[in-house]
Amino acid sequence: MSKESTYQKLIGDLYNIFNSVWKIPKPGKHPGAVLKANSQYRSLMLSKGTDAKHVQKLWKSYYVIIAPDNENGLSKDTAFEKRPSSISMKKMQNNDRIGRLSKTDLGRLLEECFTPSEK
Repeated sequence: MSKESTYQKLIGDLYNIFNSVWKIPKPGKHPGAVLKANSQYRSLMLSKGTDAKHVQKLWKSYYVIIAPDNENGLSKDTAFEKRPSSISMKKMQNNDRIGRLSKTDLGRLLEECFTPSEK
């Protein structure tokens, strides 16, 4: 199995990622959904999730809400940012995999993050 195919298999995975990786100054973790993978640069594009009930109506258009299911490991409705972050594989080593997005949820998140807006 090639390095590239190993990286591509990560797309759709969900991890509990330390706040320090997200550059959040307080201790804790936030979920992250892997949206793209680049073996050449050893990096991933992830969308950071947060508790959907904390997202005010004014900001809802900047998020995709994903409900918990049998496979994704989420414990509550989670709002994922439409602006993904690039994170090196080295920073991902100590974070726990919690599950995997359904094809439908992954498709929605990819479309919202990478399709140009008509605004």
